[in-house]
Amino acid sequence: MKIACIQHVNFEKPGFISDWAIENRHEIKIYHPYLDGIFPTIDDFDALIILGGPMSANDEDTIAWLKMEKQLIWKTYTNKKKIIGICLGAQLIAASFGEKVYKNKTKEIGWFDVKTIYRSKLPFPDTFTPFHWHGETFDLPQNGALLIQSENCQNQVFLIGENVLGIQFHLEMGENEILAILENGDSELTNEPNIQSKENILSQFELIKSNKIILNNILNSFFN
Repeated sequence: MKIACIQHVNFEKPGFISDWAIENRHEIKIYHPYLDGIFPTIDDFDALIILGGPMSANDEDTIAWLKMEKQLIWKTYTNKKKIIGICLGAQLIAASFGEKVYKNKTKEIGWFDVKTIYRSKLPFPDTFTPFHWHGETFDLPQNGALLIQSENCQNQVFLIGENVLGIQFHLEMGENEILAILENGDSELTNEPNIQSKENILSQFELIKSNKIILNNILNSFFN
């Protein structure tokens, strides 16, 4: 399988997704539109993975290539190819389906519990504690099924049919990826509710191992 992966900044990389792709002998190519504005064509890939980033899905006026990315997402969907969006990627999927993206009632930065509320074929645990870093949310696409929510953010994971998966949190981040986002986003670690301190985040790195297992199980099921 050929996977096109869209990376939006230099410090939010595919992490464990790349590991999974290599271990399963898939070809993964990472695109960097923030550097060159280049995206794959629909014939270049079998599946599309869209990573996170600090920008908003609404920033088309200042980041022109976001419009191109939304068009690519919609074209991928209409061509019945698989799509996974993570954090900003999930928000871009929602926007591509005509839904609003807006500030959540609170930011979520750190390790927070989520709960599975709808059973699909994807083997998400009943409850688990992924890593979060987001301040925006979105309206659920009309044909989407809400799978997971948290106390402070209703739309955490959604599934559209069997081909489109949106995930608001970060299962793909290992130690290096979390350290990188902490370094580049330290100004967001303010003394507000649902924003954990750097020390608190670092103290819970033991959760990374279980999150990687969850991610691998989801990828195996979604792409089966």
